[in-house]
Amino acid sequence: DKERRGRMKVARAEGRGFPCKSHLGVKSKPSPYLAASLKGECKRTQHVDSSSDACWKEELCWEDVALQKGDFIVIEVCSKGWAKVGRDKKIGSVAYCLDPCLEAPQQVTLRLLPPPNATYEDAGSVKLVLTFVDSSQQLQEPEELEESLDGEVLDEAPKLEMPRSFRPGPFLVYITIHQARNLAATRANKTVRPRVVVKLSPDMQARTRAAPRSGGSALWNETFNFTCTINNSVDLHHNKITLDCEDVLKGVRGALHGPDLIGSFDIS
Repeated sequence: DKERRGRMKVARAEGRGFPCKSHLGVKSKPSPYLAASLKGECKRTQHVDSSSDACWKEELCWEDVALQKGDFIVIEVCSKGWAKVGRDKKIGSVAYCLDPCLEAPQQVTLRLLPPPNATYEDAGSVKLVLTFVDSSQQLQEPEELEESLDGEVLDEAPKLEMPRSFRPGPFLVYITIHQARNLAATRANKTVRPRVVVKLSPDMQARTRAAPRSGGSALWNETFNFTCTINNSVDLHHNKITLDCEDVLKGVRGALHGPDLIGSFDIS
C-alpha cells in the first residue's frame, strides 16, 4: 500500500481500573502516565498522583510521520515511583493497528495486557481518540467527534478481508505478532517461555524472539514481511497461514526434544 505522510495525534486519553501497588505490605494507588510509541518515537503524558483512574489532558503528536497499512501504535501505562523513588514500572500495554485511522478519526477503548510476571491479571483499560491528518489535504483539525461515537473494546484483532485473487508477479505479505494471553503451561511449575512461528509455506517461515518466562502472557510486537511470487507456491486465497506457539525449552531436554507445542492457529 502507498505510504501516506501527515500528522498523527493521540488525544482525550482516559484510564480506568489500574491495579494498586504494594510496598512492604502496604497497598496504595499508582501514579499513572500514558506513553505511546509510533515508528520508534515515544511520547508520554504527565503522571496523575495516586489514582486508579486517570484523565490526561495532554495531546501527543507526531508531525510529518509516514504511515501505511499495517502500521501500529503501542500504548503503555506506567506508574511513577512504583517501588522506589525515581523508579517507574509498566502497568500494562497494548498494540493497536492504525488502519482505521487512515480513513477517519477513531475513538477506542483498549484493554491493557499485564507485563510478564505481574502479580495481577487485570491491568485496566484506556480510552482515547486517534486522529491522522494527511499532509496532502488541507492542514486543518477535523471536526470534534460526535458524542454518539462509542468506543469499542477490542478483545480480538480485526478480521482481514483477503482479496479473491492476486495479480501475477511479486507481492508483499505483512504479519505482525502483537501479544498472547492465557497460554497453557507445559512445565511442572506452570510457566511458559513462548515464541511464535509463522508459516506461509514449507520454505517461507519466520519466528519471534522467545518472550521472558511468565504464567501465560507475552508481548512481542514483531512484524515480518514475505515477498511472494507465482513461483513459490503461495496462494493466500486457497491456502492458509499457520501460527505455531511454542514453549522454548533449555538444557538437556531442549537439546533432545526441541520446543513444546502450546497450540496452533490457521488463518484461511
